[in-house]
Amino acid sequence: MSTDDQLHREWDELRSKAHEAWKCDFLEETGQLLAAALAAAEKFGPADTRLAESLFDLAKFYDSADFATKALPLFLHAHGIYRGALGPRHAKTTDVLGFVAVGVMSKARFAGPEQYVKTVEQLLGPQHATAALILDEVAVFLQMDKKYAAAETVLKYALELREKTLGPGDAEVAENLFQLAQLYRARNRHAEADGFHQRALNIWEGTLGAESVEFAAKLEAYGDALDARDDFSPAEKYFVRAARIQEKAWGTNHPRLAQTLGKLARRYRRQKLFFKAEEFCQRVVAIWEQTAGAEPYLIAWLANYADLLRDMKREAEADQVDARVEALRAVRDRAVRALRTLRDS
Repeated sequence: MSTDDQLHREWDELRSKAHEAWKCDFLEETGQLLAAALAAAEKFGPADTRLAESLFDLAKFYDSADFATKALPLFLHAHGIYRGALGPRHAKTTDVLGFVAVGVMSKARFAGPEQYVKTVEQLLGPQHATAALILDEVAVFLQMDKKYAAAETVLKYALELREKTLGPGDAEVAENLFQLAQLYRARNRHAEADGFHQRALNIWEGTLGAESVEFAAKLEAYGDALDARDDFSPAEKYFVRAARIQEKAWGTNHPRLAQTLGKLARRYRRQKLFFKAEEFCQRVVAIWEQTAGAEPYLIAWLANYADLLRDMKREAEADQVDARVEALRAVRDRAVRALRTLRDS
């Protein structure tokens, strides 16, 4: 057994014993075992996620008794390791901030958004790099509790803090703007939501690159939000731009492009722009025809195409497409039966 394997085993055993003691309310023993596990984890190195695990364990142990003095520094240390190793949006990274947010709200005695902001400032200082991230999590809890006005106040303060500390063109500012857009959209304040979302897009265009597929995904997501609201909203231009970027990056036959083109096809059909809908429907079908293993998508889009043809009063052509759908379904069903027979034999 290697030295690292032995250290890992010792650390894991200490954590397991600590959790068992915790379940039995042997608190003194729990604290001693968690401290020993943390000392063992420090041998893995300062950026190792196992160190973050032990810091997080001990922070949770101290949380109810002494959040500000003992738990908070451990939470923040764990968050820094997770963020560096796993990224800012990883579940473990945000889980730590969730605990901190609950601690902040509890310390503020759930008095309201202004007090939450004040408590974060008191605990971390107004310019602390993690303050805005904690406020994000506070806003999540407020939205879960349907306290939308309070969440808005907290998110706006987080935005102001980010713009001051990171600059107005930072990617985190864009994410903050996006959260505000979602909050306004949930409250049917669409004009304000659009304003925040478009500001976020302008930043993403610079941080991600105007021709990147990551930016295309952001454009498409905004198109989705507009499309869900109104058949005659300007969603089309965002889908079209996203599709152009995807086609340039991936070529004309990529399955992900088919999904974006499909959104345009469905939108044009709802608007009764049948010839445009047919053009995009045919492109989607052509992509799925050339994609291995895509028979379910091909069948679904051929069925959509048949329905579109009937909207256009082209019954004979629709019947031909329907016949192809039935033939493909028959082939699929025979293959499924053959696999079941082989499995059961």
